[in-house]
Amino acid sequence: MKERKSKTRIRRKNMGIKRVLLLLILIFIAIQLIRLIVPATITVSRYVYAKVRTFYFATQEFYFTSDKLSSTGAYFETTNWSGSGLYEVIVGITTKKNSHEGTAVDVEYDIDYSYKVYHANGEEYANPDDYINFSISKTSGTVLASSDKDTFDIVVTTNGQLKDDDYITFNVKATSRGPYIETLEGDFKVGITNFGMSYEITDKPNDPYFQLSVTNTRNYYIPREAFGGYTLDSKIPIEEYLALSDENKAKCFSMETRINFDPDVVLLDTTSGVYLDALASNLTTTEIGADGKNYVNSIQFHVDAEESRIIKFYKKDIAADYTYPAEGNPTPIVVPVDLNPLK
Repeated sequence: MKERKSKTRIRRKNMGIKRVLLLLILIFIAIQLIRLIVPATITVSRYVYAKVRTFYFATQEFYFTSDKLSSTGAYFETTNWSGSGLYEVIVGITTKKNSHEGTAVDVEYDIDYSYKVYHANGEEYANPDDYINFSISKTSGTVLASSDKDTFDIVVTTNGQLKDDDYITFNVKATSRGPYIETLEGDFKVGITNFGMSYEITDKPNDPYFQLSVTNTRNYYIPREAFGGYTLDSKIPIEEYLALSDENKAKCFSMETRINFDPDVVLLDTTSGVYLDALASNLTTTEIGADGKNYVNSIQFHVDAEESRIIKFYKKDIAADYTYPAEGNPTPIVVPVDLNPLK
C-alpha cells in the first residue's frame, strides 16, 4: 500500500513538471506567432520570452546572470565624463541564484562587443579608433562552480580630439556555452563634459576642510589674441609655449576655470595661492550672516597644461563628507566649470 502511494506521488510530480514544460512551450509558440503577426510587439515579446527562458533555466537549476548585463537588455548612461583618464566598467558574471542555490557545473562563456563615437548632433564619427581606445580584458571566461563568479573589465580612453557633448556608445554581450545557451546584454552611453578637465575632492568626516584638486589634461595653450604666426584657433604645444617670450606667454592660456559655491555651506581659504592669483579676476561676493562680512562665492583661475591646482575649502558642517567621486555622492559640493572657448 505504501509503495503504491509512493508511486502515485512520483507520477503526480512528473505530471506537474510536464504541465509546466507544456505551458512554456505553448507560451513560446504564442510569442512566435505574435512576432509574425504584429511586428510592433517584438520588444515586448523578447522581454516575455527572456523571462520564460529564465524561469525554465531555474527549473533546471541553471543560473547565468550579471550585475551589468541582462537577458532583456540593460542600459547605463552617464553624461559627466571629462574625457580625461580612464572610463572603466567592471562587469560581474555569476551562476548563483542566492547563497544556497547555484549552477552545479563550471560555465564557460564568450564575450562580444562593439562601440561607436558620435558628434554632439548625433552624427557618427567615421572611424571610432581615431578618437578612442577601447579595450576589454578578455573575450571569453569561465564561471567556476566553486566560486560562482567571474569578472571582466572594459576601459575607454580618448586621444584628446573629442569635444564637449560628444558621446561614446558600446554594446557588450556575454553568452554561455552550456549546459544551456543564454545571452546577457548591456548598452552603455558615455557623454563628454568639460573635456580635458578632471577634478576630485578629498575629504573625510570631522575634518574641518576638504581639498579640491582640478587637473588640466590638455597638452597645449591657446592664444588670447593673435600674435606671430598664431591665431585664436591655434593650439600651441607645451614645448613651443615654453620657448615663447614672457610677453607672448602672457597672451596665452591652457585652461581657465570658474567655481561657484555657497558660502553658507563652504568657505574658500583666502590664504591659498589660487585665491591670490585670482584677485586680478572679477570675483563676486555675497553678504551673509549678522556680522556684515562679505564672503567670496566665486573664483576664476588658470591651470597650466598638464598640471593641477589645489583649492582648500572650510566646511560649515565638519561632520559632512564631501569626497568625490564616491558611491552615494553623485553630485560634488563644488563644481569647476571649464571656460575654455576652444572645444
